[in-house]
Amino acid sequence: MSYSRRTVFGWAAAGALLLSFGSAARAEAPVAIEGYDPVAYFREDKAVKGSPEFTFEWAGVTWHFASADNRDTFKKEPADWVPQFSNGDICPFGLAHGKKVKGDPKQWVIVDGKLYFTAHERARAAVQADPQGMITKAHENAATLGVK
Repeated sequence: MSYSRRTVFGWAAAGALLLSFGSAARAEAPVAIEGYDPVAYFREDKAVKGSPEFTFEWAGVTWHFASADNRDTFKKEPADWVPQFSNGDICPFGLAHGKKVKGDPKQWVIVDGKLYFTAHERARAAVQADPQGMITKAHENAATLGVK
């Protein structure tokens, strides 16, 4: 079987194009928690957007930080800083009521040194009103709902 040079070059160009798309897709990990700095919740007591200047890839996602110091602190023990329940994607109030509800990085609470994102202000207030009860119930329901 014989192919023209044009056909062979066309296949080579198509292959190279596909490889370049695959490399670009693999090179960029998704950004965790909408780009907020997980360490800032503890240090500054507020939601602070991180900067693409200070990043660290961990657990298959890119984490952004407001400073090099926050990034370096996170690197030492990432699990100490990440939001609970699927990296903050799930609200403990929703879990406590048997539902998977997306958490919002701007609605957060720290309970026993752990960061949680709630779905909205009412959910945040409910968790703050009964932190131990709400978090305990959320943990009980998490496994049943397939939440880590």
